[in-house]
Amino acid sequence: MDEGDALGDVRSSLHHLLEMWEGVTLEPTCFTACPSVGIASLLTMAVLRRKGVRRIIFETPCYFAAILQAEWLGFEVVLIPTYWRDSYRRPAKYEKPIRGKPSVWWLTHPRVTLGFNQEIETMRTLVQNLNPRDFVVIDEALDQSFPSQFGRFHQTDFKRKVIRLKGFGKPLGLNGYRLAFILHAAEHRTDMVDCLETFAGGIDVHSLEAACAVAQDSQYFRTMMQVANQQVVTLRAVAEKIALNSGVIINPLVNGYLGSAIVNLSKLGRDQAARRHKFLSKCKRHGMPVIIGPSMHFASDPPNEAVRLNFFSRREHILRSVAVLAEITAGTT
Repeated sequence: MDEGDALGDVRSSLHHLLEMWEGVTLEPTCFTACPSVGIASLLTMAVLRRKGVRRIIFETPCYFAAILQAEWLGFEVVLIPTYWRDSYRRPAKYEKPIRGKPSVWWLTHPRVTLGFNQEIETMRTLVQNLNPRDFVVIDEALDQSFPSQFGRFHQTDFKRKVIRLKGFGKPLGLNGYRLAFILHAAEHRTDMVDCLETFAGGIDVHSLEAACAVAQDSQYFRTMMQVANQQVVTLRAVAEKIALNSGVIINPLVNGYLGSAIVNLSKLGRDQAARRHKFLSKCKRHGMPVIIGPSMHFASDPPNEAVRLNFFSRREHILRSVAVLAEITAGTT
């Protein structure tokens, strides 16, 4: 575990890797390593609860596991609805601090299943307006940027109020690596370590060795990120061309690999329940399993339905799926 000097020289290599990745100088006590982003999320919630936070505010769409973790730990959960028609912007009323109960805004970068980046100025305004005991957590599990977009922002402006989660290998689709990082202010390190054994446990040694190898060649890691990003962005552009002039809109993915399509079901019935049933039946007929909006906590927006697209899937699977979605929305199949 990343406790005291238990990782030995490996921790120095991880520190070096993060400084390259962030593009800034980091204090050695400003990060904690753990086995996965999911565990990093749980550990962070445990620490924030210890600090008196009682409410977690998620912007939608969001990752189901984080919501379940928050509920199981007894937090009050608030979901911010965002919509395609508004470019998925958070409503202004949710940017204002909430009195009476310390809160944490739980955001994703890139926006999960949307694939576009958080805006630094919008984030700066949010953090500036926080109450003294409030926090912002940014889940960057799928972020392919190198150096990280929020490295300098976090280090120079809002180190104490912002906690960030990063996954090693996850942005590349290499989910076999079991290593993640929590970036936090030095003052939070004691609480992080104190909760490690209960909520995190040990880190896989092969993942540590891989991270140490990458730390020796920053250009290699940068190239891996660039290639992964180019692969998904290029595939998304082709999928968008297939969807042109149909009832399918491909959300504007520029980062990460989990995106989505907005499918207009208006030709499939008069109410959303009937439309969804008919849509799923047609997908089944085509032998095409789909993950739809509620699984990703998209805000309900009839007659539209969100469908998840994993752009690390095989190219022919993504393109054929988008073509089928276009056929279904046209009512021709």
